[in-house]
Amino acid sequence: MASKRIEDALALAPMSMHLQIGEVPELGEVCVRVAMNAAQPPAEPGFRAHLSYDVLEQLLEGELQPQQAFFGGKLRLEGNYAPALQLAMQLAQPAR
Repeated sequence: MASKRIEDALALAPMSMHLQIGEVPELGEVCVRVAMNAAQPPAEPGFRAHLSYDVLEQLLEGELQPQQAFFGGKLRLEGNYAPALQLAMQLAQPAR
């Protein structure tokens, strides 16, 4: 695990998601299946996140914040994404 803080935050209930990335060069649509606190990602995730490859690149480079992508309609979430928001809120808190 990257840090004790992340490990503690992830000690919540199992969480699964499918990250649908569109317009990936030479691949088209890509689905990344993620599971936390589970042996493997299930066929049907708890929630899905949709974004384009360009938006993912902007997020990774720090040119775009996740909140900007979400409220700008560039990042779409569907399903029960409340656990992911809880995790994000915990990780956004200053370290103690």
